[in-house]
Amino acid sequence: MQAKKRYLFLFSTGACLFLLFYIGGVHFPLSREGTNQGDEYRHSNLQWPHFLGPLQPFSPFDQLETEDFNVHISPRQKRDVVPGIYTKKRCRMESCFDFSKCNNNRFKVYVYPQQKGEKMSESYQNILFAIEGSRFYTSDPGQACLFILSLDTLDRDQLSPQYVHNLKTKIQNLPLWNGGKNHIIFNLYSGTWPDYTEDFGFDIGEAMLAKASISTENLRPNFDVSIPLFSKEHPRTGGERGYLKYNTIPPFRKYMLVFKGKRYLTGIGSDTRNALYHVHNSEDVVLLTTCKHGKDWQKHKDARCDRDNSEYDSKTEKRTWTRRWLLRRKRGCYSQPLRELADEDAPGYRNWLRMAPNTFNSLVSLVEPSLRRQDTVMREAIPVGERLAITLRYLATGQTFSSLEYTFRVSRHSISRIVVETCETLYKALQQDYLKVPSTEEEWKHISTRFEERWNFPHCIGALDGKHVNILPPPNSGSHYYNYKGFNSIVLMALVDADLKFIYIDVGTNDRVSDGGVWAKCGLSRALEDNTLNIPPPEDLPGRQTPVPYVVVADEAFGLKPWMMRPYPRTQLNNNKRNFNYRLSRARRCVENVFGILANRFRVFRQAIALEPSKAVIITKAACVLHNYLRTESLTRYTYTPPSLVDQEDTETGRLNHRAWREEPECMRPIAASSDRNSSLQQNK
Repeated sequence: MQAKKRYLFLFSTGACLFLLFYIGGVHFPLSREGTNQGDEYRHSNLQWPHFLGPLQPFSPFDQLETEDFNVHISPRQKRDVVPGIYTKKRCRMESCFDFSKCNNNRFKVYVYPQQKGEKMSESYQNILFAIEGSRFYTSDPGQACLFILSLDTLDRDQLSPQYVHNLKTKIQNLPLWNGGKNHIIFNLYSGTWPDYTEDFGFDIGEAMLAKASISTENLRPNFDVSIPLFSKEHPRTGGERGYLKYNTIPPFRKYMLVFKGKRYLTGIGSDTRNALYHVHNSEDVVLLTTCKHGKDWQKHKDARCDRDNSEYDSKTEKRTWTRRWLLRRKRGCYSQPLRELADEDAPGYRNWLRMAPNTFNSLVSLVEPSLRRQDTVMREAIPVGERLAITLRYLATGQTFSSLEYTFRVSRHSISRIVVETCETLYKALQQDYLKVPSTEEEWKHISTRFEERWNFPHCIGALDGKHVNILPPPNSGSHYYNYKGFNSIVLMALVDADLKFIYIDVGTNDRVSDGGVWAKCGLSRALEDNTLNIPPPEDLPGRQTPVPYVVVADEAFGLKPWMMRPYPRTQLNNNKRNFNYRLSRARRCVENVFGILANRFRVFRQAIALEPSKAVIITKAACVLHNYLRTESLTRYTYTPPSLVDQEDTETGRLNHRAWREEPECMRPIAASSDRNSSLQQNK
């Protein structure tokens, strides 16, 4: 009897083990035939951990089995898309990355040159700009370890205007593609609403994928990279460096983590936000979400929606978006002191904004259509006049945005946008009337006549020079903007007339270019060389029968051309040559005075501009066109440039009397030339 029980027990045990093996609860290791097959087996059995696993202790036990999260598209439909995109799903660094390209401990990144006619979003331009400005960038693909496409892959939603068509063919035709090996692809959006399947429209092959909201099923561990879903307004560079004080762990703040926003029930980002409630404890970790997203959110609502919506609406305190003292903006400088200056102290008003009240009001009317903002139920928009006043005060003083925040009661973050937007609007509004390169012979002859009348130099159509504009170097820029004078700068190249106004400006070139060769790259230089500006033909001077060309005057750093006149070398000068140099110096002194007046009246140039180079270009262009505007208008010319500010010459002795701007430390250093960037000539075209 005992033997029968033993046989029955052994039979039951064997049957149970057989069922376990059959169902798949236990797997026998497969036989390996070589190292590669063993590696493939290990990689193929690596499972990315399910999200509920590590977070299960945080979730209420009564909700794990009762909640039913709706999904707009079935998992099978999503899986059907994957084989066409992730043909190399088992890729890892050791199998799909060629480390031999990174020998000698070098890590260089190559960015494909942008093809003509290819559109590119601003976000992708920022990514490429950051890479090209880093110390890892190389322009030689032979030295590169990692390759970046110039084709914009950020938005692969076919309904998006940023969608790039025929990307599959374009990528496969790249000579260095090699199936994607050693390439990395950036992506923020994929698929089309509401399903958002991860369909890129091309096979990524062995390329690494840096993607926002990537699904756990498609993420290749230790190979792909999960990145945040940043907005179009995301800054190109970060702010101030962070720091950690001693003894700040644990933190003294009440809340360790706070989030309040919409919960996407389906599509991109839904997996992440639907799981936030696991770590929400209503104490130091407060994560409040609402399902009310879109008109048809109720069609996709899950079991948690009512609870989340109620907590989101009732348990959150409505707070203002800013500090309370900033809300009292009507007590700021624009509403009170500035109006008092306009009524009681006109000279003080002109000194504060560099113009009279009437001129200020005229500028407001010019820029109002572009700068007006709409009031909302939350707050009143900043008036156009206040935006212009903030910008003019910044140009006049060079104050930091933090300092202007306390003056105007406007946050420094708003001021940083206001200044750049207003400067850009000012340039667009004034450039056509006040900074236009002459296009007819009559206009050039008028400039020549003024030079002959005021400075006794005939056939002169402008005085040329360039200056350094001091800037703070952007992060990871290295020595890109470092000049031979020992500081970081961009170049302002200018041609001015006899009335101390800009005819042409060219801003933005970094100063690593040598003095002798940069002028040849300038747009004005090419236009003069090709004679496309309608310069008058050579004509006889009074009392002479030899035709003399119309010329630009410059100093010794510029080369001699038929249209470029420079002084004789200072050695072995006879009386005629010395007299010629004196006449040319009088005419060329105009451009020196313009630069001096510009830095004296707009003192933002007396220190390093703490903005990225592209914004410093906008600031410089706005200051130049404002200079011309204030020099042209009869009501503001004397106020903006009083006689004490401009060099005067004793006509009897020929002695130059230096004025106020020369007595100040030099802030805009001279340079020979600059390549064509952001020029007024381009704007005219």
